[in-house]
Amino acid sequence: MTQKVIKVSDSIAVVIPKRSLKDLGIRPGDKVNVEIDKKQRVIIY
Repeated sequence: MTQKVIKVSDSIAVVIPKRSLKDLGIRPGDKVNVEIDKKQRVIIY
């Protein structure tokens, strides 16, 4: 899935679709660990 990066005030964000949030069990306020693969330019949750 490809999502657009958006500007939020002085930060940026990636919107996670509602269905994906439900499938992952993520709710607003939850903390997630993010790993970055610089070689492949991907974020791994």
